[in-house]
Amino acid sequence: MIFAAVMHDLELETPPDTGSLTADLAALTHLIATTLSAPPPGVVPGLLADVHADEAMAAAFAGTFVRAERECVTEVLDRAVARRELPSRPDPARVHAMLLGPIFAWLFLLLEDPCRLDALADTLAADVARLLTGDTT
Repeated sequence: MIFAAVMHDLELETPPDTGSLTADLAALTHLIATTLSAPPPGVVPGLLADVHADEAMAAAFAGTFVRAERECVTEVLDRAVARRELPSRPDPARVHAMLLGPIFAWLFLLLEDPCRLDALADTLAADVARLLTGDTT
């Protein structure tokens, strides 16, 4: 599938354990930012339009690429539970959406500067970690 050549393989390696939820989420958000910003402009939205125009392709996409990404998110959340940073694992689909959505919007909807993705990824990771842990500081 073209998506594998442009974005990432069907097997996606979870970033190494950094020892904290915030740093693990930062590693994930940086991976997402790199993956989404690497292809030439317009390629990712075009591929996603093709995926959503075909029911079989959408099912295959969900069962491969989304599954691989979701497994990475799940592993990061499970690490945080094991370290007692989280009392239980939150819904990986929701956390996946919280991490992916702002980066996707930044690049493809808001057309913001890709050079500012590192700062966005760091801020996003810290904000999501605070939300998940209930830290109000």
